[in-house]
Amino acid sequence: KECMADGTVCYIHNHNDCCGSCLCPNGPLARPWEMLVGNCKCGPKA
Repeated sequence: KECMADGTVCYIHNHNDCCGSCLCPNGPLARPWEMLVGNCKCGPKA
């Protein structure tokens, strides 16, 4: 299965599809909400 390139918006349902990690700006507590609203993007593996 293809993985999503860095810079692609990642959501709860597909954050594991990033080639690297799904990176969210405001840390772990806000993460579920940020994924919901589309604030997270695929980036290099953490």
